[in-house]
Amino acid sequence: MSSFLRKVAGAFVVLDDGAGDASREESPAANLDDLTRDAAGLLTQLEPSAPQPSAGGAPGASAADASPMAMTAEDVFRAERIVDDANSAPRVMKLIAGLTMFPREQQLAMVRAMDAADDSWAEPAVVADARRRQDALRQHLTRVAEERARRTQEIADEVERTRQGGAAVLAELDRQIAALHARREQEAQQTASALAQLEVRQGEVVERETRARQGISQVIQALVSLLAFLGAPERRPGG
Repeated sequence: MSSFLRKVAGAFVVLDDGAGDASREESPAANLDDLTRDAAGLLTQLEPSAPQPSAGGAPGASAADASPMAMTAEDVFRAERIVDDANSAPRVMKLIAGLTMFPREQQLAMVRAMDAADDSWAEPAVVADARRRQDALRQHLTRVAEERARRTQEIADEVERTRQGGAAVLAELDRQIAALHARREQEAQQTASALAQLEVRQGEVVERETRARQGISQVIQALVSLLAFLGAPERRPGG
């Protein structure tokens, strides 16, 4: 693993021995930009996601049953039963990402120390593991896209149901309002007609009272004239 670890070291530091020129010619740093640009985000993806509580308060479903959009890369690896061992690609990725947390002058010493202490893994095995994990993650991205399409369609269906339901409610309210307006107009017309009839009746009462008064007054006047003709004194009311 010495050559591989020297590639890693060359991505972070300038080697001070004769192999330095060869390392610079290979330009490994260009291949490690994505590993070192957001080390925190990478390390988060290489950890399992927090279990989500179910409706009953029990622990959430396993990674294989979890929503694809809620799964980290580590969840995908576990769901695909890709085990971690000495030759796992995430182990090397964590090693590379972890170096960015230390001063640059310490990185070369750390890589050389790990190189000397660990001969249990081989670069070809790491490459094979990386490719297997890459295939699994690409398949997972397809499932993520499928879940997005499904959820988007579900929301679109719910939007349409909500729109139709709202339109039905508004149509019913419009119908009721139209019926109320019609009833109001009918009630207004009936009220106006009833008031007109009452005014006619009131006029009839006044007219009858006037005719009655005129008739009685005429008789009273005739009696007054008769009494005057007979020479009888006129009796005043209460006299």
